[in-house]
Amino acid sequence: MELLMTRRTLIAGIVLIGICAGCTVRGKLPRTADFHGFWNPADSAKPNTADAASFDGHLRLLYEFKTKGAVDGPLLTSGRYLAFRSTRDRILVVDLQDGHLIMQLRRRWGILTEPVIMDSILILVQSQPLGRIQVINLHNGAVLREKDLNEIRSGPIIREKSLIFGTGTGLISLSYPDLGVKWRYQSKGMVDIAPVIDSSAIYYNDCTGSVGKVAMADGTPLWEYNCKSSAVSELTLGSRLYCGLADGKLVAIDKNSGQEVWHYQAEFPIRGGTAEQDGKIYFGGGDGAVVCLDAATGEKQWSGKTEGVISARPLVYGQAVLVGSQDRTLYSFDKETGRQIGSQRLEGAVSQGAVVIGGKIFVSCRRSRMYCFEGIK
Repeated sequence: MELLMTRRTLIAGIVLIGICAGCTVRGKLPRTADFHGFWNPADSAKPNTADAASFDGHLRLLYEFKTKGAVDGPLLTSGRYLAFRSTRDRILVVDLQDGHLIMQLRRRWGILTEPVIMDSILILVQSQPLGRIQVINLHNGAVLREKDLNEIRSGPIIREKSLIFGTGTGLISLSYPDLGVKWRYQSKGMVDIAPVIDSSAIYYNDCTGSVGKVAMADGTPLWEYNCKSSAVSELTLGSRLYCGLADGKLVAIDKNSGQEVWHYQAEFPIRGGTAEQDGKIYFGGGDGAVVCLDAATGEKQWSGKTEGVISARPLVYGQAVLVGSQDRTLYSFDKETGRQIGSQRLEGAVSQGAVVIGGKIFVSCRRSRMYCFEGIK
């Protein structure tokens, strides 16, 4: 009897530890997984031109699968795998060959920011305790490093052994993987939208309407521009820096000087970010319009129409612009003329941009579904 009670006490203790940690890991990634560098949504938004050559905008559904909570962030891709955060406070990893879920990692008390993955290492920030950074081995769910910084509000972005976060007062750079503080930068307001980076600089927008550029090495300020309205979409780096504002403007800023080159005035805020290709800028708006501008001048080239608010970044692939709408539809427009080529009805509203992996198009909806399409040949 005494031995039985001891075993029960041990089991209860293990369960209690798991509950207190607020963490659940199910499944594991295969050791032979073909990871290659960063899992990055931006890379997926610029598909290989060879894959895109024959795509004319017509879609055929290959398969769909449930995602255990609606996708609540950008789709991260690497080889045959896809990872994302769900509304059930989980990070899910899916094998795209068959759509099977192969791993899920849950943080019971919430995930504050978008995750980032480097090879098989996941970096996330928890909501409770606020700002706890964790570096996690995706193969077994083990926490390799953690640090509490309750100032964090957005990020992370990883580059050259540095993790960059937006904070309540600006930016912070941590060394990777030991999480030591390298530098802090104080902006005019809170940075609650993830910054973007190029080879040597970080670009951010804060809640006061300021957009700035700082050196990645030490946080030295390089320029600052006052947009006079707060940002409602993530910054986009292309030939210029693009920012969608609450007053409906899309502003193009010279990356070197920090001066406005042009702005386009939309009727409703541009929340989904932009896509740039071959001298054209594409975006969707709160009125359901899909718009193409000349990247050099900001002049409108064409405008298409959906039946719902667009909060997802467009994907330019082959001859088409693909964009999901809150009206539960994925649309395809000719990128040169704006003519609607086709549409695919989905189970729920689309709030995240589609990605292309190996010539296949993946898009999620708010009814806990992921869809895989291919072009009709």
